[in-house]
Amino acid sequence: MANGLAAHGGIVPLAITDLAFSDDERPAMRMAALMGLPVKFVFSHDSIGIGRNGPTPQPVEILAGLRAMPNMLVLRLADAVEAAECRAIALDHHSGPSTLVFARQALPAVRRLHTDANLSARGADVLAEGEGGRAASPCRPPAPRSRSPWPRARRCRPRASPPRWCRCPAGSSSPPRVPPAAVAGAARRLLAAG
Repeated sequence: MANGLAAHGGIVPLAITDLAFSDDERPAMRMAALMGLPVKFVFSHDSIGIGRNGPTPQPVEILAGLRAMPNMLVLRLADAVEAAECRAIALDHHSGPSTLVFARQALPAVRRLHTDANLSARGADVLAEGEGGRAASPCRPPAPRSRSPWPRARRCRPRASPPRWCRCPAGSSSPPRVPPAAVAGAARRLLAAG
């Protein structure tokens, strides 16, 4: 229904549910991404921890699966400030669908200093630097592992809050972005031939 409203135009459709049910929405999300529709998918209760009602049925790979979807902007928020900033990013994103993912637990404020700039538009923030600097970045391939990576990895990996997936520069290891018009044109040709 949200895809039909977006294709018609004149309205900003929101599809809202718990993140554990995002697999049920995946076909509609793929179609929105292929067609370049500005649908806003909002998911709450992102958690793999144990809450008041016991453990969650949510698989740990849901966010990775959403981020792997071509032409899908995925924004995972850490606090209320990032929620406001990422809402603005999602509303300004007109070339495809946006996904906003909220936590289940009440989270403390991550950013305590006020700024007029939308810092979430830059990507991930380092919350606490680990010993020995940064071990990996989403824009670069990970550093080669030693024989026993776990003790060093715990010490060196920075704690980060990635509100959105990295827009990597040219020449990086990330896959190229396929324009939605090219995908839609290929889909029309396949349908016409079949």
